Amino acid sequence: MGIDVFTPGARPNPFVRSAYDANEQQAVDAAVDYMRNRLKTKHGLETPDNDET
Repeated sequence: MGIDVFTPGARPNPFVRSAYDANEQQAVDAAVDYMRNRLKTKHGLETPDNDET
């Protein structure tokens, strides 16, 4: 009923990947800290620290 159009789109540019690979543990720690803080401040949930797991 219509015309099919194929467009390849933009090529992938994994610019964040190289930064993540260089500082993988720091990135994971920052994400964990953010989630813990968000759970505590927005939902009143306490989560164990890294030492307690």
